[in-house]
Amino acid sequence: VDGSHIASSDRCPAPTADLLMSKLYAALFVMLLGMSPSPVQGQSALELLQSIRQGGSWVRIPVERGEGTLLTPLIPTLGVTLAGCAQVYPGLSGRWDIEVRDPLGDGLIEESVQGGEPVTFNYTTGAQAQLSLKAQWSEARDTTLLLWVGLALPGREQEACEPVYGSGP
Repeated sequence: VDGSHIASSDRCPAPTADLLMSKLYAALFVMLLGMSPSPVQGQSALELLQSIRQGGSWVRIPVERGEGTLLTPLIPTLGVTLAGCAQVYPGLSGRWDIEVRDPLGDGLIEESVQGGEPVTFNYTTGAQAQLSLKAQWSEARDTTLLLWVGLALPGREQEACEPVYGSGP
């Protein structure tokens, strides 16, 4: 079989690289938010995709005795570059030591921040990624860490570091 019988179709034009990357970023973002131990509360998959189109979403991470964790499943990423911003909800008191790593690659973010301080990231994954997040609060008590995660996507005008209030959990 030489493949000469296969023709392209006008009804399904080849997607552009930007469109493919945007869809991949959105899929990764949905997996990150949807697989957290405490999924984004009250959002359907459609509402979550809408949050992404609006610039990002808030992630709720349970914190017990000042510590919280999140581990995503293994995600096929095919070497994409993720660029964006994260920040702790400005209304949370104290200092937060946050570590995000990709145990399958060399990705590591270690930051100590107060609420509202943005942390930008730019990371190129390997063929697969698995994100591990650890948060330690300066106050050894229980709460919910609200973390804004925004991605810089082609064609999006909103800055990734500008949280959208009144959306997400």
